Amino acid sequence: MLSCSFLTSRCCYLHLCMIGCIARAGGSEELRPLSLIEVGEAKRDNAIVSKHAQVQTTILSHFTFNHNVVNPSPQNHVLHWIVGFCTNAAASCQELSYPFAEMAAKWELQLNLELLTLKVRFATVDCTVDNMLCNEQGVQAYPTFHRYTKGKHVATLTGGSGMDVERLATWLKMQMNTARVTSPQDEWNLGDGVLDILLVFGALALAIWASLSNPHLWQKL
Repeated sequence: MLSCSFLTSRCCYLHLCMIGCIARAGGSEELRPLSLIEVGEAKRDNAIVSKHAQVQTTILSHFTFNHNVVNPSPQNHVLHWIVGFCTNAAASCQELSYPFAEMAAKWELQLNLELLTLKVRFATVDCTVDNMLCNEQGVQAYPTFHRYTKGKHVATLTGGSGMDVERLATWLKMQMNTARVTSPQDEWNLGDGVLDILLVFGALALAIWASLSNPHLWQKL
């Protein structure tokens, strides 16, 4: 028993020595505290990542694009869609990704003031994933931005290497001015189900008012 224990201890000791030699031979450096400059840069990078993560547009696939943009259901009360078609390989797409999302958030907040109808929605399509959808929509350069009104393609901004933030902002402003002055009759009508509910509530309110304003009715009851 003693000999086995002694051999086991010796083996463990030799094993630890070998680990120590390998670590020293590998030239591993000791951890050092970060300088104030490095800490500041890390905080700045984290702030940029957090800022970009807070503003994002809706990402559409082939299925969600067809069922929301070009073939919307009666319950989908969106008048205008602004869709950006991009690919991760295009440098212009990467540069305009955050500015587009930021402008989209501001325009949606400014225009979508009605209860049951949205004036405008913004979205993006990843052409790396849905290349067939981008081909169907006539996308030949990245980024490309389309405006759809009630399911129809009505305006395009074709990008490429000459695309910049100022050009995109000018085009979006022109499209949003069009959305702002759209007449009420051009917007989606309320669904039959919503109208039925409103009519029912109106009839109930009228019946209650009539019963309360007629004392003879209460005496008969």
